[in-house]
Amino acid sequence: MTCQWIIRSLVIALLCLCIAGWVLSYLPDTQVGFHYDNNKGFALGASLETNGQIHLIGFTGAFSSLVPPETWLGFGFLKVPHSYWYAIIPFWFPTTLAATLLWLTWRTTRPKSVGQGFPVETKPQT
Repeated sequence: MTCQWIIRSLVIALLCLCIAGWVLSYLPDTQVGFHYDNNKGFALGASLETNGQIHLIGFTGAFSSLVPPETWLGFGFLKVPHSYWYAIIPFWFPTTLAATLLWLTWRTTRPKSVGQGFPVETKPQT
């Protein structure tokens, strides 16, 4: 029983983290990100933009300027050969995935019912 609640709590925490990030991404002057460079011609960057989108950028060579890709339902991908790739994921997508994971976890970890319904007791005949 405690294992079920630990799993449920972790999934609820993931959902709350996604919702908080989604809400905070719409605040003005808010940008969170990281950058990784292995000094061998590859770099990776990710940022949470102010329009509720996650931007992922991978650099494989020299480039002059970044051109964001066209988006459809918030998703976008652009690959410039020998230069960089640029992906956009809307924040509603990981939030929906976390909510679906929570629903599936809740359905699979709930206790199974023993009977077929509510117990019915008959009144003894006198």
